[in-house]
Amino acid sequence: MSVEAIAVDPVFVTVVLPCLDEEDSVGECVDEALAALDLAGYRGEVVVVDNNSTDRSVEGAAAHGARVVHEGRPGYGRALRTGIESASGEIVVMADADLTYDLSKIALLVGPIADGEADIVVGERLTEAPSSTMPFLHRRVGTPMLTMLVRRAAAGLNVTDSQSGYRAFRRDAILSLGLRSTGMEFASEMLILAGQARLRVQETSTGYRARTGISKLNTFSDGWRHVRQILLLAPHLMLVTPGLVLLAIGAGLEVVGLVDPAGLAVGSLRWQPSFISGIALILGVQAL
Repeated sequence: MSVEAIAVDPVFVTVVLPCLDEEDSVGECVDEALAALDLAGYRGEVVVVDNNSTDRSVEGAAAHGARVVHEGRPGYGRALRTGIESASGEIVVMADADLTYDLSKIALLVGPIADGEADIVVGERLTEAPSSTMPFLHRRVGTPMLTMLVRRAAAGLNVTDSQSGYRAFRRDAILSLGLRSTGMEFASEMLILAGQARLRVQETSTGYRARTGISKLNTFSDGWRHVRQILLLAPHLMLVTPGLVLLAIGAGLEVVGLVDPAGLAVGSLRWQPSFISGIALILGVQAL
């Protein structure tokens, strides 16, 4: 007896775009996302989360085929949480409405999840992004530092760009994490809790384009929000600085002991730094 193949509906994907005064770019982002979904053979929708825009972003998004939901409480993270909760798809792609993320590459993010290989796929920006699209401090200092902290807080999560806002994920998996962030620190919170929950996280290069319009990012205040969130979720990281200091002290005293094996003269006595150096090195390593 022959067995006929059973047709399986293609996966349903929701693309969530938080939006605050992006009338010059949101329509093009919607078009690019819908075209990418169609090309990949996915059923889907684009949800634009209006976060109190004062321009014609809402009208532009709707005219290009997006479903618009409103989140009156300010904040990038709050807008994304509302969009994820409102999503109809079992897979959600989050991005920005300013053309920085290449939405034609949606399939690169969705594919591993649709195939059951990952729960989250992050679109890594740094490899392909030209220097003109990202400030030096963000690219060489802020992002690497925050990524290092996120990796440690997330039990060694293997990502190189924790601050990318372009990522896809299983909606149910992310909702189960109980995310609470309201600002830019949402990106860090998601990955830390995902790592602690042992979700499968992958990363793929998607590049980064020049922004259309005025950036809403505040380098120092948003950076501090990330650090504070990381430390709240992984308070053991507060031991990193003391650990580094102890390592430096231990190494320095070890060098002194090697240079002068007889010890340091302290009045009429001679002090052997090797004992203290060993303790400092051990404590430093344990703290890190």
